[in-house]
Amino acid sequence: MRLNAKELVVFAKTCPRIDKRGYLYKRGVYNTQLRRRYFVLKGNLLFYYKHQGNCGCESCGRVSV
Repeated sequence: MRLNAKELVVFAKTCPRIDKRGYLYKRGVYNTQLRRRYFVLKGNLLFYYKHQGNCGCESCGRVSV
């Protein structure tokens, strides 16, 4: 699945299919301290947010699985 930046934002906000969701700990590149993030797995894309309530907003990042 290839999506550009705008399509990813729309997919993250509107895709009704959520395979898994929950809190995980993520280590940053520059700040190597572990941070608690809310992750949502949709298909083969793993989106993460700062809090569970931010799921309607733009994600902090994504990981292709």
